[in-house]
Amino acid sequence: MQFNNAKFKAFCQSYRIQLKFSSVAHPQANGLAEVTNRVILEGLKKRVSNATTSWVDELPSVLWALRTTPKTPTGESPYSLAFGTEAVLPPEVVFPTLRIQSQHQEESDQQLRRNLDLLEEKRADAHLRALAYRRAVAKIYNQQVRPKRVGAGDLVLRKTEVSDPTRSRGKLAPNWEGPYRVIDTIRDKTYTLATMEGRVLPRTWHITNLRKFYV
Repeated sequence: MQFNNAKFKAFCQSYRIQLKFSSVAHPQANGLAEVTNRVILEGLKKRVSNATTSWVDELPSVLWALRTTPKTPTGESPYSLAFGTEAVLPPEVVFPTLRIQSQHQEESDQQLRRNLDLLEEKRADAHLRALAYRRAVAKIYNQQVRPKRVGAGDLVLRKTEVSDPTRSRGKLAPNWEGPYRVIDTIRDKTYTLATMEGRVLPRTWHITNLRKFYV
């Protein structure tokens, strides 16, 4: 979450919505939501033509494709994990596949009930596959990337393009500002900072927007 003003907070409070703020200028902190948004955006770019169509018209098709396509980490489609069975795709209605041609109502109803009975087991298996996939990706990443870390008490500089995105200080201003002192580690590579005078900065800051400062 990045929206932070009185009106938005009041709206969330009226509906008892609990706000969770992510680190500034670090969309990866939103994890799956950012990945999904990127996939939707790429799908819209491929389908939208400025001359003939609008992204609003194409959005349902993109979402349908997203929800019915098996994902590499789980081996299942979101639709399958929600309803226990794979969706009947539009082409199958126009050009009936073997699955459609051999379908009988009574047998279909029984199979749907069996799928629902096994749904929790299916979700658990998908979860285990996703964990194994995540560990494999993390292992490869950790072998190739040298970690950059700081700890409590360390001095760091902060990217000015993040702290001052409008460049109010002009284009010739330094690219880094500070130093600031790390006063707490919220989670891996995410920190709370304070000025040298001890004033705590609002929001947390990710290591990608920081640079260690040496006196």
